[in-house]
Amino acid sequence: METAITIKQLLTHTAGFTNGVEPDLHPVDKMYGDIWAVLKQNKSLTDLMEVTFELPLYAQPGSLWHYSITTDICGYLIELMSGMPFGDYLQKTIFEPLTMVDTAFEVPENKRDRFATLYGISKDDPLAVLETIESSPFIPAANMKSVKLQSGGGGLVSTIQDYWHFAQMMLNRGELNGVRILQPQTVDTMTHNHIADHLLPLAFNGIVPEVVKGYGFGLGYCINMDTNNVGSVGDFGWGGLADTYCWIDPKQELVGILMQQFMPSLTHAGRSDFRNAVYQTPA
Repeated sequence: METAITIKQLLTHTAGFTNGVEPDLHPVDKMYGDIWAVLKQNKSLTDLMEVTFELPLYAQPGSLWHYSITTDICGYLIELMSGMPFGDYLQKTIFEPLTMVDTAFEVPENKRDRFATLYGISKDDPLAVLETIESSPFIPAANMKSVKLQSGGGGLVSTIQDYWHFAQMMLNRGELNGVRILQPQTVDTMTHNHIADHLLPLAFNGIVPEVVKGYGFGLGYCINMDTNNVGSVGDFGWGGLADTYCWIDPKQELVGILMQQFMPSLTHAGRSDFRNAVYQTPA
């Protein structure tokens, strides 16, 4: 490692880590994928980080934008700095103040009948059931008291209404219903591009199945920087593994949330169709 890793690099996915989802393209990616596939269901965040930090980096810090496990690393840092389990910290500082009553790292017994089935493509079925309440990693097995891994990069369950509370807080520059979560200057910093010019524009499959260009990246959000993209310059958001998607457009004062519960993500053009439909709707 030529330079020390910074928290800003972790937040912008330029710290040199990877996420293990493309093991055929890079040997380091295969290492991450193998470790996480084995450990993520039965280890704590601390356990997983201890193993991960023994792996080589995918790239030198600051040299490349590459989506990775750094959101999980940030969760681990929050545990170290707060002295609290990551889930407890989120509950105290974000979920409870924003009345996000259905957001957590697992689904409790009294809410399991509301938990959505996950669909996806199998060999014989384009709409196969992949996970139910009997097989979901977000529901503790009979021999577990709770889900062990509190993953900042992909561990929360939620509802559209809860997620809207968070997104509206971001649209309001850190406040919702008289409760301030972030200072306006912090939100402004989070939602502006921090990627060096020589690494821009970013191209990734964040909205449609094809590669989309013209984006930068802030502190946790992709940032629309191209007038040719549908939406407004400066709108920001991100998608999820099960083809969920949220973006926030301060210029149009709107929030878009789509929860499709389908894998693999971006198999179809649902995100782009939804985004296009929103902007084509008469004011």
